[in-house]
Amino acid sequence: MANSSVPSWMSEVKEDTIKTNEWNELSKHIYDAVDQHLSQSHVSYFTDLTEAEKNLLLERAARSLASSNGGILRLFKFLFKIKQLNEFFYYL
Repeated sequence: MANSSVPSWMSEVKEDTIKTNEWNELSKHIYDAVDQHLSQSHVSYFTDLTEAEKNLLLERAARSLASSNGGILRLFKFLFKIKQLNEFFYYL
């Protein structure tokens, strides 16, 4: 459900972004990195983790992406900033 406090242009950017090949590639890299860290931690499901553990695992996955391919991390940081803006407008 869309939040009425989010500007329509931001919702449109989000919709356009998630349809791109770049987003699909980034999503695959993130999924693979998270899956690898879950396996290393002997955890079956991401949802089994506490919020703090989820954040730590995501930070580790992001660091592994940074060391393997700086371009992917730059794109991830850019998209994360869009997410932060979206959350900012949500709470206005």
